[in-house]
Amino acid sequence: MILIDFFDADLINTLVPVKTLKPDKVYFLLDSKKEHDREIKAVAEAIYAWGYVKEVYYYPVNIYDMKDIQDRLGEIRETAGEEQVYMEFSGGSELMIAAGFDACRKHNAIATYVDIPGERMINMLTGEELMKVSHITLDDYFRAIGAKRLDDSRALPRPAEYERICKMAEAIFTRITDWHALQDYLSKHISYEGWYNSFKVPECLDYNGKRINSTFLMSKFRDYGFVEEMEQGVFRFLDARYQQYMVNYGIWLEMYIYIKALDFFDEAYLGVVIDWKSDKAIDTQDNEIDVLVMRKSMPIFISCKMKKPGNYDVYEVGYLASRLGGENARSIMATTYEIGREDPWGTGIYGRLNKMNVGLIEVTNLVKKEPKKVWERALKYIH
Repeated sequence: MILIDFFDADLINTLVPVKTLKPDKVYFLLDSKKEHDREIKAVAEAIYAWGYVKEVYYYPVNIYDMKDIQDRLGEIRETAGEEQVYMEFSGGSELMIAAGFDACRKHNAIATYVDIPGERMINMLTGEELMKVSHITLDDYFRAIGAKRLDDSRALPRPAEYERICKMAEAIFTRITDWHALQDYLSKHISYEGWYNSFKVPECLDYNGKRINSTFLMSKFRDYGFVEEMEQGVFRFLDARYQQYMVNYGIWLEMYIYIKALDFFDEAYLGVVIDWKSDKAIDTQDNEIDVLVMRKSMPIFISCKMKKPGNYDVYEVGYLASRLGGENARSIMATTYEIGREDPWGTGIYGRLNKMNVGLIEVTNLVKKEPKKVWERALKYIH
C-alpha cells in the first residue's frame, strides 16, 4: 500500500494518517522552500521508528503552481504500479488539495481525511469510515520535532500512593502559608546525609516575621504515612522520595495535577525534561515541563504555580508550548490561587491567559468538582 500525503507544519496532520494507515511507502509533497528544514528528516525518523513503513520519499513542489503539483503526483502514481494508493487531505495548500482530488479521480486513488475529534479516518468521496485513528504518542512527537525526553526530574509517585498523596496535597492547599513556613524550615534544617536520619520540627516556626504552627501539617504527613513520629516533635522519613517531596515547595501541586490527569488524558508525565539532540545551538536549560499530557495526539503543557500567577508565568508557559510543541501544542496554567474570587469579571489574568492561548485550572475546582468537567472546561477555552 502507498500513501501520498501533503506535508504539513501541523505534525498531527502529517503523522496521524501514516500511523493509522500503516502503508509500506509514504510519498510526501512539500513546499520546495521548506525541503531543507530540520523537521523534514526528524519526521522521517519518527515514521521509520514504527517499523512498518519501509520507504519515505519527499517531493518538493511549487505550491503555487498547479501543473508542477499535478506532474509530481503523476510521477508518484507511475512509480506505484499496481499497488493500492491512498491520498491524505488533512494538510496541504489549496492548490495541493485541488490537484490531489483531480489525481484521485484520474488514477483511482482513495481520498482520505483524518477526523481527529471523531477519531476516525474517512473516505472523502463517500463519507465512509475506513478505520479508527491510531494516535501518536509523546515519544513519537518528540522524535518528530528532533528532540528526546530525558529522565524525569521528579521521583514519580507510585499508584498505591496516589490516594494519600492527593489527600496530603489537599491538606496543604488549605494551609498554603503554613506550608511555606514548614517547607522553608525543612529545607534548611534536615540532614541530607541520609533520608533515614531523624529530624526535629518545632511546634512554632518563625517565618517572615510571623509565628506559624507546624502541628497540623506534620500530623497530616504522619497520618498519611510520609513520616513516623519517633517522639513528640521528632520525625523520620519513611521513604527517600518523601524527603524530596517534603523539601520541595511546588511538587505537591505538580503531583496532584499529574495524578488527576491520568484518568482523563491518553498519556501523562511528571517533571519532563527535553533535550534537543539535533540542534546543539538550542539552549536546553529551561526545557522542563511540570506536567505534560497527550490527548488525541495533541501535546498539552501544564505549568503549576502554588501562588498568584503573574504576567511572566502566563507568557512563559505559552511561549514554552509554542517553542517546543509548535502550532498544534496547547498549554494550561494550574494554580492554587483562586483567581475567580479576586477577578470575577476576568479583567486581569483571564485576559492575559486568553491572549497567550493558555487554559486555566484552579485547583479548588479539581478538589470540589468532577475532574473530567474541570479538564474539559480548561481545554474548551484553548483555541
